[in-house]
Amino acid sequence: MRRRFCESNNGHPRRAPELSPARLTKRLVEAVAPHPTRDVQRRDSELKGFGVRVQPSGVRSYFVQYRDIGGRTRRIAIGRHGVLTVEQARKQAVQRLAEAARGENPSVARKAARAKAKQTQTVTQLVDRFLREYVDAKRKPRADCPRSMDTHAAR
Repeated sequence: MRRRFCESNNGHPRRAPELSPARLTKRLVEAVAPHPTRDVQRRDSELKGFGVRVQPSGVRSYFVQYRDIGGRTRRIAIGRHGVLTVEQARKQAVQRLAEAARGENPSVARKAARAKAKQTQTVTQLVDRFLREYVDAKRKPRADCPRSMDTHAAR
């Protein structure tokens, strides 16, 4: 079977054309046009591993890519363009790359933080805990407190 090679891709089969490396700026990030069917990535020439991803919908988000201790390539989304400036995203990328250089794994730490956030209590759980631990143990007229909690607390 014969492979098709594209002249504009320097002879590489079915690869997107490589863009010339440049320092990411606001103007450059906003100038990257989205592809209709796949993501477009533009990497920073100064900070290795830092880049911007443009989705077909036009959403632009910054990322940092690194290798962990096991040699696996990891990519972390830093944030969306517009919410973060290029310089703010670059500073966060430097922090994530420094963590990876120290032997830490920023993606694992981020997943652990998300799991911990999911374990936070809701208002209903806090009210139930308050009624169980404080009202039942310390207050004598218990009938009024649960009724006022139902009325005033968002349960």
